[in-house]
Amino acid sequence: MATTLAEITRLQTRVATLPPQIDLNPRFDEWGISVRPQFKRPTCSVFAVIGALEYAFAQHRGNGVHLSVEFLSGELLAGAAEKLGLVPGQLVGGDLQLLG
Repeated sequence: MATTLAEITRLQTRVATLPPQIDLNPRFDEWGISVRPQFKRPTCSVFAVIGALEYAFAQHRGNGVHLSVEFLSGELLAGAAEKLGLVPGQLVGGDLQLLG
């Protein structure tokens, strides 16, 4: 699909009018969902994806739904462990145990 110069110009104009930032906390509060702290866990991408999905579901449904960060983190960890040849129950790095 070819993009015309007029379409590109229209999109550039729309992008230029976007605010530099937006606070979504009032919407999260309205829908009963909350921003969750990840603390020191190296899972910022998981928290970002779950937050975006919760927001999208709430925007579509009109109310919030809580999704599991731990489930997605666990699935990612299990997939990474499988690629590394680790087995459930094995200690990783001395303190992280994969659940089986």
